[in-house]
Amino acid sequence: MKKKTVNYEEYCRCCQHYEYGKHRGVVCGLTHRRPTFQDECDNFILDEEKNSQIKQEESSKKMRKELKGWGIALIILGVIHFVLSGYLSAVWGVLIIILGIVNLLVMKRGMFIANGFALVLIGILNSVSTLSGQQSGFSFWRVFGILQIIWGVQEIIKFKKYSNSNQ
Repeated sequence: MKKKTVNYEEYCRCCQHYEYGKHRGVVCGLTHRRPTFQDECDNFILDEEKNSQIKQEESSKKMRKELKGWGIALIILGVIHFVLSGYLSAVWGVLIIILGIVNLLVMKRGMFIANGFALVLIGILNSVSTLSGQQSGFSFWRVFGILQIIWGVQEIIKFKKYSNSNQ
């Protein structure tokens, strides 16, 4: 049977006894030695403050990664609006590119509200614009608009999800 490998850095950094030596790496503050336990440390005492800080850092990192993805995707989508300007609006392309750039520059949780409201607005416009036309039956833009509204609400909810990211 294969032994379970413990990631000491990840496990120990939430402990009150955690120390990090520049040349030695993770060191126990009690023994002043590198950890050697297999599954759990008998001396582990959770440091609530460190644990909270680590969770905030992880949440912030995940949030920034998600907003970076949004920024890149929006810029690409804006460029597509220019390339297909005969079918898609170049004006919307400019607005989408601006929102993408803001996502890359700001990287705060409030951007989920901005992205969500943009999606809801565009979804409403796509849904309503097909109602005024002479089309009957199935409309791609009407269905797509409804999906955009749902997606927008989900993005707005992420504002609360990242409330512990301190950003």
